[in-house]
Amino acid sequence: MDFDRYIQLWEKQQNALIEKREERFSFMIDFLKHSSGDLKRILDLGCGPGSLSIRLSQSFPHAEIYGIDYDPVLLRIGKESTYGKRITFLERDLKSGTWIQGLPSEGFDAVVSTTALHWLPYSNLENVYIHVNSILRPSGIFMNGDHFHSVFEDKTARIIYDQMRHLMEKSLLKEMGAMDWGQWWKYVEESGDFRDELAERNKRYSNGPHDHGIPLETHFELLRKAGFNTADIPWKYLNNSVLVAIKE
Repeated sequence: MDFDRYIQLWEKQQNALIEKREERFSFMIDFLKHSSGDLKRILDLGCGPGSLSIRLSQSFPHAEIYGIDYDPVLLRIGKESTYGKRITFLERDLKSGTWIQGLPSEGFDAVVSTTALHWLPYSNLENVYIHVNSILRPSGIFMNGDHFHSVFEDKTARIIYDQMRHLMEKSLLKEMGAMDWGQWWKYVEESGDFRDELAERNKRYSNGPHDHGIPLETHFELLRKAGFNTADIPWKYLNNSVLVAIKE
């Protein structure tokens, strides 16, 4: 089974569906490179098959890279691909209160996430931010790259954002010859390579919304409650943003 091929197809469809994805990854890595201190240990929440984790392992060759996800299909692809050999993949449910159990007691210099935490409802997101603060070392960095809507966002601007994203997605899917989200999962299913993992995935993700639409301001509020005194949006394109908080 060619797991590297699955990674390549995943990357192509994600880069087509998420505008400025590589630029967002590059910014997050550059931010970490310019942070003070040597990054020895980094945790990626909702890592999927390891998209950001792989890039982190290449940019920080001496750091330990951990990735957490609950999707059995994506975890298997990441674990068994040659791209993910330097990453410690862990199957954990971020909606549980126990996902930090068994992580290195020394803590992490950075905790990151991209296009993942919107799956979490308010109470679970609050729990995640509290735990992130607890496992970060002093001056540790938390970054969340995702699509955030503000309560102050103009309705007309939001319509324009959505139109622009739709046109970019349509153009990139055609230009790159990429599968869309549904086509990619159909391809995985029809391959016959992941029957057990797909059955388990369907149990885990059969109910509930995949995007809880928690406003940006609520993220700031939850981060403050978790113990982060400051947070900022240093990178943004439309409502695709990188949220940064640093532990004092």
